[in-house]
Amino acid sequence: MLSFVRRHRRHLAAVGVAAGALALSVKVMEVSLCRWRERHHHRALERTKKCHHFESTESTAMATLRSLFPALSHQVDDYFDTQGLVRSLQSCSGQQKVQMFRHLVTQSVGACATYVYTGVVLALLIKTQMSVLGGRLYRETVDFALAGGGSCRSALSQPVQEAFLSLAQKFISTGVREIALAVHRVVKESDFEKMSLKTKVSVLDICRVLRTTLLSTSCGLLKDPSKSLTQLCGELDLKDLTTYKERLCLEYLVDAASDILEQRDTITVAQSLCLSGISNVEEELAKAMGDVPTIPLAKVPPVLEQVFVGKPTEEETNGFFRMVLSSRELRQFSANVYEAFASDACAGEETWMLTSGEDKTEDFSAQKLVNGFLGRFC
Repeated sequence: MLSFVRRHRRHLAAVGVAAGALALSVKVMEVSLCRWRERHHHRALERTKKCHHFESTESTAMATLRSLFPALSHQVDDYFDTQGLVRSLQSCSGQQKVQMFRHLVTQSVGACATYVYTGVVLALLIKTQMSVLGGRLYRETVDFALAGGGSCRSALSQPVQEAFLSLAQKFISTGVREIALAVHRVVKESDFEKMSLKTKVSVLDICRVLRTTLLSTSCGLLKDPSKSLTQLCGELDLKDLTTYKERLCLEYLVDAASDILEQRDTITVAQSLCLSGISNVEEELAKAMGDVPTIPLAKVPPVLEQVFVGKPTEEETNGFFRMVLSSRELRQFSANVYEAFASDACAGEETWMLTSGEDKTEDFSAQKLVNGFLGRFC
């Protein structure tokens, strides 16, 4: 046996080295496979958590839309006041009644166009707000867990979230009237303003005026820098924000939402939703008119009233409301915004929102400093 080992010692050494290398390779592969499985499991778990959090965010956004659509409709009705004009017609006669009827036609068309336009803007605003806030909260939760907890706390406090989400309410109370005023100016220059009340119009004629009105209004608002999100929503409410970091955080959220809403892709989604809204109005008008192909211009207001007035809270009967809530484009838009703010790419941007110890309470009037600080995140 010893002689055999002596004669073949080199071969045996080579076999031993090969066997050891093979065993080591198998061990390394096992460790690598185990680590890959752990990473895969971690990513799958994170995707599941993110998906569930997004679905929860979407559910909250839908509930918010359902609760705010009635207020939006009431604001539009209060501005155009078609019901008040109908009551005033009962006490008018002669040429005054003709002028009042003509005014009722333009007000009814303006109310319909404003309801579609502001409904789309409100839906995009709420979806943007909830997606930005939801994505940041998710990313913050992940970063907080990776940091090991400790004494860190977030600048996304409850007052900051409430102040940010209050922009939708401010838009309804302030921005809707601005948009209604712009729509009213466009409708006053439409074909309906020059037509006789006895002129026969079809569903296509009504929808053509609505499309023209929405397009002209949208172009006019986009060209006017004073009609930005912050202008349409009024002044920010900072009274409940006691620290400099909370105020800076709110400014960052508003600035991020404004940037998203001013992007070309967002405007494309808004235009698509407006066109879908007009198509829905066309279907509702066709149902209301039945087999009658055309109606006198004087009968347009009651038909439009049958389509919109009194239905803002009835999801089953309001086709436009149902269309906005079930829009795949709007859901995809929300998913894209949420993913952008919840992804790892935003991790470096979000670390400033985690603080330890006491916050600084500096003067917030230094607008130049604020703009310079926010510029890193835009």
